[in-house]
Amino acid sequence: MNWKRFIIGSALTGGVLAATAGVSAAATAPSPTPSPAPAASTNPKCDDERDGAWPLWVQGKPDSFEAGATGGVYMWHDGDGWHVRVTHATDDKTTFTGRLQTVGTFVGVTAIALEQNDTLQVGSGGHVVTFKFENYGHIDGFDFHTSCAPSIAVTLARGAHRLPTDRIFIGDHKAHPAGNPFRIRRTR
Repeated sequence: MNWKRFIIGSALTGGVLAATAGVSAAATAPSPTPSPAPAASTNPKCDDERDGAWPLWVQGKPDSFEAGATGGVYMWHDGDGWHVRVTHATDDKTTFTGRLQTVGTFVGVTAIALEQNDTLQVGSGGHVVTFKFENYGHIDGFDFHTSCAPSIAVTLARGAHRLPTDRIFIGDHKAHPAGNPFRIRRTR
């Protein structure tokens, strides 16, 4: 399958980038076969686990984040859960898409400042969140919590292309992941 044609076709039809579902800790090429549905958590204390124990490098709102900041996706965790935001430096339309996946569940997914053509969807039993934000230099995004999630797999794009890692800012120090897609793992 021609992945560029698939991604462009998805963007043009209002679809959401879903090039990969299963990703490794480092950057990987998209898999030509769909990934199986996430397995149920086997942790017997799962009902009590919510959001905690994520690594220090994802903690805190990125320094100097505001509308019109360096274009890209900003993601962080704090006492209020997870936050994902997009912006860029001009008022021209730029489309950001993404897919987050976990074997746990995404709960309390809440849209922040979305406009008419933006989409945010929770699917596959709460194991997947997808978004498409048409951004005009302001801030679009969403917040969420996790339940029983040992990790979060993330794939991000701008237009029809994977977002370069230097345009992905995580935590208060704006850390960049090693690749895109990438995975954030809990610390316990």
